[in-house]
Amino acid sequence: MHPFECSDPTVTRSSRPPTSTIAPGDGIISGFADSCSGLMEHVHLKVLLYRGPRLVASETIRSGARFRFSVAPGPYRVMVDHRSVRVTLRAGRTETASLLSVCL
Repeated sequence: MHPFECSDPTVTRSSRPPTSTIAPGDGIISGFADSCSGLMEHVHLKVLLYRGPRLVASETIRSGARFRFSVAPGPYRVMVDHRSVRVTLRAGRTETASLLSVCL
């Protein structure tokens, strides 16, 4: 098994493997996300990262968990379900883009 592969078929990784350091010229977009639908909380959700109309990365996480993308600087939109947040990333920086909701 490749070091960045996961035996769980419900988990997908971003287009770049997670690293503890930032690649030269890149930055980090990270945060927490959860998902609710009515009275039910989804166990897993897909976090999507767009640059303009183009999907550049995605990651499936457990609800309430942290996501992390290492990408080139620029404007991005992080989406979970029907919610999104816009982030402008600078080289060598980490930006937080959390998408949390309250389940009633």
